[in-house]
Amino acid sequence: MRKMRAVMVVLLAVAGFAPRQASAQTVIDNGTVRLGINATGELNTCATDGAGVFRCMGIQNVATGNDATYPGCTCEGWGVGLSGGAYSGVSAWRNTASGNGGTMVLNSFTFTASTAISVVTIQDGFGNDVLQVTHNYYPSTHAALYAVDVSIKNMTGVTVGGGTDGLRYRRVMDWDIEPTPFNEYVMIGGGGAAANVLFTSNNGFASADPLSGPTDLGYTGDFSFQGPDDHGALFDFGFAPLTAGSTFAFTTFYGTSNSVTGMTNALGFVGAEVFSMAHCSPGSSASCNFAGNPNTFAFGFDGVGGTDVTATPEPITMTLLGTGLAGVAAARRRRRVQK
Repeated sequence: MRKMRAVMVVLLAVAGFAPRQASAQTVIDNGTVRLGINATGELNTCATDGAGVFRCMGIQNVATGNDATYPGCTCEGWGVGLSGGAYSGVSAWRNTASGNGGTMVLNSFTFTASTAISVVTIQDGFGNDVLQVTHNYYPSTHAALYAVDVSIKNMTGVTVGGGTDGLRYRRVMDWDIEPTPFNEYVMIGGGGAAANVLFTSNNGFASADPLSGPTDLGYTGDFSFQGPDDHGALFDFGFAPLTAGSTFAFTTFYGTSNSVTGMTNALGFVGAEVFSMAHCSPGSSASCNFAGNPNTFAFGFDGVGGTDVTATPEPITMTLLGTGLAGVAAARRRRRVQK
């Protein structure tokens, strides 16, 4: 995977797509998926893309032109924090709609037409650097998905976080699937089998603060497609404390396909372990159906202590069997570990 990415970077450089320093946000795409990315790593922007076109978007299906997170509440964000041990209570988060918090310093934001890298530092209340967080967006090995390598580095001279899950990370989004924003069908799968998942729910309007309490809009844990409703997905993760100078990394995915089948095939191909999937409401538009046409969107995670999508137990199995997805051979990605 690393070798393939290195080759891709060389090809981009040869094609003239040298990394550029951005002021605040950018739009990238791989021909299938288009993302609007802010400098601090969260989605939902109004920005000029690599072709010089001004666009407002979160996650867009290039073929249909439909978006999944921008049309309604632009609630998409992330947060990192420490629970227990040294620097307990230090956290910072960014969300374009539900608000920001903590002390987050932008170190750099570089991008090409198809990649973006955000690097920020989290400080405590005294201006001391505690964590450095990198979100590295690049086309995955499947055209329907963008990969995002998330790495969290301990910038202190001591172990930070306590217990077995002292390093916390949250990602949250409000799904608004066009052409029926505010009326979508949403599911979450794999969380029950993933060791690092602390909590999942359908509350896409929640704060991105990883130290705030669990919250939901009626559904928690793993659940099959529910709706139509104006809801989203929230994921809370807990990882082992970080020793001085060490880094922990995992991978997330954003993607879109023309069906539930296609989207799940893509998640299985990259070895995603935990995910949310959403499609528009058949009752609100004649162009939508329960097969996930005209577009299905997904957000997934790899390296969080779970098993691949195609091997996930109930309640996901029954949903995926109904769409003929059993037996997809997953191309497992190398799991991320402390280094």
